Amino acid sequence: MALAELKSAVYRTAPGLGDFLDDGALTQFFNECQRLLAFDSQRLEVKDVDVVDGIFTLPPDCLVFKSASWEGRELSPWPGNSLPDIITGYPAYYFQTGDTFYIIPKPQNAGGKVSVFYIARPQDMQLNSDIPSLANCDEVLVAYALWNVLKVMGEDDAANKWEKIYFERRQAWLLVNRATNYRHTKVRMAIRWR
Repeated sequence: MALAELKSAVYRTAPGLGDFLDDGALTQFFNECQRLLAFDSQRLEVKDVDVVDGIFTLPPDCLVFKSASWEGRELSPWPGNSLPDIITGYPAYYFQTGDTFYIIPKPQNAGGKVSVFYIARPQDMQLNSDIPSLANCDEVLVAYALWNVLKVMGEDDAANKWEKIYFERRQAWLLVNRATNYRHTKVRMAIRWR
């Protein structure tokens, strides 16, 4: 559904809302719900980002960082609490400070590309023709908006009803999302000593 259709679905379900609420607040609830759903999404994006002097930053659309790899080998988080002395060698770790990542050891040529695996931030809907970034989430967005609007209006019984419906629809969406974007658990190589 486009944004205009999502708004219509909310207004059809609770006819008196149009007098109480403006379209901007309703759009804000839809966008907020998309971000909440995206946090639990299993859909990963992969983007190659440039490494400059052993440092890379996250893509601008990154909502949740998952992992990074150098030449197909996954980098592990640095186990220490502070950035170690910079040495050069084959990268095995990363150290994160905000959106900036340091590769440890620093690559020999100090540059290259890192593959970043992340959950993308959904695009905010603004125009009535905009559609949600997440697939099959229309019913969840409508339930979330109704729950929050009714809560703001002080309609506690109706808000509680829509809160329950929201969490049921959210759970159903998560099951579909996980089935659609299934990822096998990564198995790391281990050496067994006898």
